[in-house]
Amino acid sequence: RMGRAGESLLAVPIQSPNVDALDDFGSSVAVLGNDILVAAPKARVGTDRVGAVYLVNGDTGAHVRTISNPYPSHGDLFGAAIAVVGGNVLIGAPGEDADGNNAGMAYLFNGSTGALLAEYHNPTPAEEDRFGSSIVAIGDKVLVGAPGDDTLAANGGAAYLFDLAGNRLWTYTNPDADAEDAFGATLAALGDRAVIGALGNDPAVAGSGVVYLYETSGGYRRLQTFANPTPDAGDGFGRAVAGVGDKVVVTASNENGNAGMAYVFDAVTGEIVMALSDPTPSADEHFGHSVAVSGNDILIGAVGDRESGAAVGKVYLFDGLTGVMLYTFANPSPADGDAFGLAVAATDSRVAISAPGDDTGQTDAGSVYLFDATREVHTTTTGPDGGYTITGLTAGTYAVARVPQAGWWPTYPGRLSSESRVNASTAGLQQYPAVAMDAAGNYVAVWQSDHAGTSSWGVFGQRYDSAGQPAGLEFQVNTQPIDGTAFPDIAMDADGDFVVTWGRLGNVQARRYSATGEPAGDEFSVNTLAGEHRDSVIAMDADGNFVIAWQR
Repeated sequence: RMGRAGESLLAVPIQSPNVDALDDFGSSVAVLGNDILVAAPKARVGTDRVGAVYLVNGDTGAHVRTISNPYPSHGDLFGAAIAVVGGNVLIGAPGEDADGNNAGMAYLFNGSTGALLAEYHNPTPAEEDRFGSSIVAIGDKVLVGAPGDDTLAANGGAAYLFDLAGNRLWTYTNPDADAEDAFGATLAALGDRAVIGALGNDPAVAGSGVVYLYETSGGYRRLQTFANPTPDAGDGFGRAVAGVGDKVVVTASNENGNAGMAYVFDAVTGEIVMALSDPTPSADEHFGHSVAVSGNDILIGAVGDRESGAAVGKVYLFDGLTGVMLYTFANPSPADGDAFGLAVAATDSRVAISAPGDDTGQTDAGSVYLFDATREVHTTTTGPDGGYTITGLTAGTYAVARVPQAGWWPTYPGRLSSESRVNASTAGLQQYPAVAMDAAGNYVAVWQSDHAGTSSWGVFGQRYDSAGQPAGLEFQVNTQPIDGTAFPDIAMDADGDFVVTWGRLGNVQARRYSATGEPAGDEFSVNTLAGEHRDSVIAMDADGNFVIAWQR
């Protein structure tokens, strides 16, 4: 899961080093290590719009390198698609005319130097094939889409598999070819398998769309067909595709009056396991125009999402295991027609979102916004910080405690409660916190307290409900004499029952509690052997079984 505890920050807005009107800077984006690749397929050389790809520093937004079109010609659309294979960069140029008018080409560049390593030519070139409109790396292979290929039908489409040297390995053709199917318009990798979209395919309704899953070795067989569950003309099913775990994400950005939808399919059975939608859907938002994944999480762009009547765009983050919407990335400088969310890319700690219609500097010059998913937990800035601890939920939230504060957050930006002091008593030192959470989001914080302002220590706790509000008063955990009591830890089962462990005078102690905070007996000794026992930790399963470990 992306990042560490705290609040999302907009790390840096990125503009082209050569700001120019109508460049479409940000039409495609990709992550290369800690840096960001941004394409401007209409960038100019002189008066010709030939396209360029820029590598920018992921921390500062500074321009690192420009990858230039090796055979520049007006309308090449160099950068219409970009991808990363290892440390190198794949770039599509569907408007390249070397093999015919708009027959297209693709290239592999060294990611460190920008040197051209390989060229991928359309194996069956013809005018308007648009080879290079889509591109993806699958292991050490490269898949390039040609949605305008006419071999089986006018604009029926094809996709070609190459090795890294540019040698063709296989040609994927539309299994249900018809005119305007655009097979190969979108591509993705699912492990070592290829996901190929045909957003104009119409087995049920004209232009409703179909997506296919293929092998990339052996017999190159078709493994699965993902059908539009609610087919309608022009749905754009397959507008964007992605692989997440053992599932395939397929968007239909024109569904429901262009409000848009996304579906997550089981790759083996072909069955839908969840449907995702804009939380506030309305016409012409085009939810699903773009998709990216980070771990098990799914980012979906809605380029027409409206704010105060203007189509400014938004991007939504979903838990790919549960379908829970985790966070909304809003356009930092919203203006009508920005197309924020047209392209998205993500790592475990960064989200890059493009707005190629942004007017900063020039009309439609374009911008990219880099969001940093590493976030500050605390909001107070006075006094020392230390002793952090964290607990989390599979539904996407976590509680954080530090000395002497606590709060809880979703696993992506968007604080659910303010930072607040846990301990009621402020006399003496309060330190070494621990926190545990149940399946409903209720949590308990415990800590070591010099409660009387003396050298004697005790273990104290405070319960919270799922809204982050205190549930009852601060309570003392230990019942034996307070001297030498220190370093607590806590674990909780799914129902909220919890156990606290701590050290006291060379022994390990523990005490059980019900979900209501009632003690289930007195504290008890954990260790049975003599000697020095300390630094105990505890883990508990959902049913309440627990294990305590310590150093001896």
